[in-house]
Amino acid sequence: MAEQSKKKTNQTNSASEVSSGTEKQKNEKISKSSKTKIKKIKGENEPKKPLTAFFLFLKDEREKMAPGIKIDEQTRILKNKWEQLDISKKDYYKEQYTKNQAKYKEEMEKYMKTDEYKSVAEENVNMKKMKGGKNGKPKIVRKPSGYNIFVKEERAKISQNKNEEEPQGFKEITQLISKKWRGLTDSEKNEYNKKAKDMNDDEESVSENREP
Repeated sequence: MAEQSKKKTNQTNSASEVSSGTEKQKNEKISKSSKTKIKKIKGENEPKKPLTAFFLFLKDEREKMAPGIKIDEQTRILKNKWEQLDISKKDYYKEQYTKNQAKYKEEMEKYMKTDEYKSVAEENVNMKKMKGGKNGKPKIVRKPSGYNIFVKEERAKISQNKNEEEPQGFKEITQLISKKWRGLTDSEKNEYNKKAKDMNDDEESVSENREP
């Protein structure tokens, strides 16, 4: 009798452990799925990151492989080949990557000075604001810029005059507005910058008059 009672107790404990483990896994899956990653918008002229040494090797070797082999199988075969590759050949691909990386950094430095980069960066900040603060922290309220005001006005125009020729996706609309902003003259851009300055000055004066 004592042995039977002991067996039942062990079975009950095992069942509860399995149940709690399954519940924990479910909660972890729900937690992971709730953290949706925001995909950043990239400019039309943004330089592409260079391929690493391994991926340069993959690119060369894939062209030599027989057709019909699945991508996953190709990668597995070529990964093994890379691991056994002569050091001098590996160094060749590493040198190529280093050169490409240096060129990419130069191109990015130039690109970061363009209006396109600034406008896309503003849009990415806006997207992050719409998603909410990171880790439950309060969102940082930034002062609107001339570009922000221009974007707001253009989005309003697009929503009012929707037709089949106008882009409907967020990314397409952003690229269209970014292109229009780049096409403005300096005096036209200054008009929007002046609007932003006036708006920010008004907000500061109101906050100064509020009771502490």
